[in-house]
Amino acid sequence: MEEKHISRAELEPVKLAIFDVDGTLARDDAMLSPATYQALGRLGESGITVVIATGRTRNASAEILNRAGVPGYIVSYNGALTMHHPTGRVLDISPLNRDLLSECWMLDSEHHLELTVFSDQKIYSRVDGEARRLLGIACNEEPVLIENLADIDRDPDHSVPLKAMFYRDAQYVDELRRVVLQRFPFAVQTLPEFIELANPHISKAHGLELILNDLGLTWSQTLGVGDSENDMQWLPKVGISLCPSNAYDCVKAICDYQIGSNDEDCVAAFIDSWLV
Repeated sequence: MEEKHISRAELEPVKLAIFDVDGTLARDDAMLSPATYQALGRLGESGITVVIATGRTRNASAEILNRAGVPGYIVSYNGALTMHHPTGRVLDISPLNRDLLSECWMLDSEHHLELTVFSDQKIYSRVDGEARRLLGIACNEEPVLIENLADIDRDPDHSVPLKAMFYRDAQYVDELRRVVLQRFPFAVQTLPEFIELANPHISKAHGLELILNDLGLTWSQTLGVGDSENDMQWLPKVGISLCPSNAYDCVKAICDYQIGSNDEDCVAAFIDSWLV
């Protein structure tokens, strides 16, 4: 995709800006830079409603808005939980079907895919492996080790499972896709090493529709930035769609503009040019 500049006339109708996190706002080390937090803060102060739409947890998403210093909306767990922040008002929560979760557990038993279960309260890991370490960095929360699914039910916090995630080292990505997608064709690859699934009837687009209804806005008044398969359903709907240069090819093919690399704070640079 050839990089083009967005005209100010195109940006004029935008009232709501949607941002994916991993591969978009976050650098390759899974962290957001001070420049990115500052840019999100300036965008919110300018009157644009900020939405964080991610596979990350509610708490990790809320922390982004907290550090940016702006209110906004959160679409977390790939659409399984949509809420306003900081009020905590929940627009929708869609649990992961228990039968599907049991199937995930069995698939992990067969192929050792470092299954992680995300709930509304905590993250649970089946093994103390690389996936658990990476999630501890990205979500700033150490996943709780469990021996079986009943451990989630016995948790005194009464966690509701919302998403499952499988992990394999990058060299085994093809095998990961083959094994998981054969069993769960609706699963999405969010990073090279991660394939995730939530309630098959929801997606980030589902949560974003709820936010638009809540605000009385239309898709034509939105701008969005995303990079991976869990952004494929909503990016074609926004008024202006953008992606970083590191986005999956399938995402680049559906976006209006490309804005540079996530590892070079492309979103911060874009927002700075927008607010000039």
